[in-house]
Amino acid sequence: MDQDTLVKSLHPLEVKILLNFAPHEPLTASLLGQKLDYKIGQANQAFSWLCGKNLCRETGRTSRTVYEITELGREQFSAGTPEENLLKALQKGPIAMAEAASLLGLEQKDMGSAYG
Repeated sequence: MDQDTLVKSLHPLEVKILLNFAPHEPLTASLLGQKLDYKIGQANQAFSWLCGKNLCRETGRTSRTVYEITELGREQFSAGTPEENLLKALQKGPIAMAEAASLLGLEQKDMGSAYG
């Protein structure tokens, strides 16, 4: 690809990186977020495009695991898990399987599967 075509093919995200960082300056997604106010997805996309055009290269990669609570997790955090709620109900005395399923908001077939 000739230089004119390459320059015309640059996306504004790429241009902003090329104008704000020196050649051979190490870049990370978090650095682009701090200096250019890029979101992680924008930074990763721009890296991908620049590497595809041989205007940058990956020199390292760090993995990290991130956990995010789901809506179900939030509900169970505030109201308790089905197991916790079942144990609370059983502390008052024995209850029928159908009553336990109703108390926990489960179908009786699911309750039976979980129990046995």
